[in-house]
Amino acid sequence: MIHSRIITDGFPTSTSLNTRLIIFYSQIGEMGTAHKLFDRVSERSVVTWTALISGYSQNGNHEEALRVFSAMHGEGMKANQFTYGSALRACTRLLSLEWGKQIHGRVQKGRFVDNLFVQCALVDLHSKCGKMEDACNVFEAMETRDLVSWNAIIGGYAAQGLSANAISMFRLMLREGMAPDSFSFGSLLRASIGDNGSAKVRIVHGCIFQFGFGSNKFLSGSLVDAYAKSGSVACANQVYNNMQNKDVVSCTSLIKGYACEGSNCSAALQLFNEVQRNVSIDGMLLCSMFNICAKTASLSLGDSYMLMH
Repeated sequence: MIHSRIITDGFPTSTSLNTRLIIFYSQIGEMGTAHKLFDRVSERSVVTWTALISGYSQNGNHEEALRVFSAMHGEGMKANQFTYGSALRACTRLLSLEWGKQIHGRVQKGRFVDNLFVQCALVDLHSKCGKMEDACNVFEAMETRDLVSWNAIIGGYAAQGLSANAISMFRLMLREGMAPDSFSFGSLLRASIGDNGSAKVRIVHGCIFQFGFGSNKFLSGSLVDAYAKSGSVACANQVYNNMQNKDVVSCTSLIKGYACEGSNCSAALQLFNEVQRNVSIDGMLLCSMFNICAKTASLSLGDSYMLMH
């Protein structure tokens, strides 16, 4: 009775109890129970199918989400924008371009071809799979673009190493009046790493402060990584020291920067000794420390770090 009361809140009265139960159990990750209820439903609506597909996708079982989507299509049930969005999300997580193209083809034949939610999912799919030309075709065909779609195209270019394209799209986004968020700047930082990267990272760093993200934990870690990979370890160290909540990722980025620089290994050793008391040590961090030990010919330190692992 408690479950019935909880799940009826906020749902249309026309939605059956079994459908609302499927939605409820999908949302809390009880997919076995959700699927058993689904199998008992004699007349399944698009809401029922979508609840199950979305549940599997959101809980990480992307293969099963696509199997259910295929079964839905096989029974002649037409998808809605949320069905397509969940199925495309599953394709993206699996980097399954073959599945994605099939779904894209169905979208083009239906009435959701111009739906913003579906278009964003398609841009993200093609971008994540490295098909930037296809991503751009969808993006340019969009009558309305939201921040999700801008971030997908910028992030796609950054992930493919096409830094000039990523930066150009970021500038275009600003010119069109769309304000960036932390994900926009994260992609821009990735695109700034490389030749003469430290100068670009400094510019992005200034923009981050200008837009009010100076204390953002995610971007602080990204800045440490970007500065370190661009050869500006001093700037990376300054950002790291200003972080209120230091984590193993940013610590590893800084230590790797010291290891690559090779001129200030003692600072890396000191940082490691300070941080190991408060941060869990992982294999990547230990690997960086072994490289530093090799450069400093410190075999005893190397032995002690091996014991930690």
